[in-house]
Amino acid sequence: MRKLREIGNGLEGDKDHYVYVTLNQRMPYEAFKSYIDKNEELRGIWCAVSTNVPLTESVSIDQTLGFSCAIETSSLLEENPETYPELFLLPRGLSMKEGEQREEDLKKESYMKKHFASQLRYLADQKRFLHMIYPEADSKEIARELKAIANYVEKHGLLIHGFACRADKEALLKLVDEKNVYDIMPAQQCLVAQI
Repeated sequence: MRKLREIGNGLEGDKDHYVYVTLNQRMPYEAFKSYIDKNEELRGIWCAVSTNVPLTESVSIDQTLGFSCAIETSSLLEENPETYPELFLLPRGLSMKEGEQREEDLKKESYMKKHFASQLRYLADQKRFLHMIYPEADSKEIARELKAIANYVEKHGLLIHGFACRADKEALLKLVDEKNVYDIMPAQQCLVAQI
């Protein structure tokens, strides 16, 4: 943890920083959501879901798949609740009461599992987008694997192995000492590690 503290001490104190946090063990979604909700100074939470689906050798989907678990924005995309139930966390036209209910829904694995599976299936159906992201791969094969991941999550549940967030230096230094934290990587290092 000394290295983590050195990273934290090197951050500017007067602004927010984006980091990726690796947990020391996978957490069931509801336990993760409870843990995150206790850390109110962490914002913009995006959680990384374990998707232990064996991939074919011909396709390499980035296995860092996940979703935002905070209502912060809505979408202007067309909704199709029959095909993609709960695709959006904050659909257009919700009343105040429905919005409050949606906040409660975010705490439930059953709801978020449906949301994540819908995201994966929606992405699988976007052939032009898949071809743009994976130009060398067969978009039908990628779509098949995304659907397999959705099926896996529906069957096995949401296990969270990490998350991305933004927070100030003080909050990140507290996060370093959390027993659930294995590693913290500033966003700049994440980008360099992927190149």
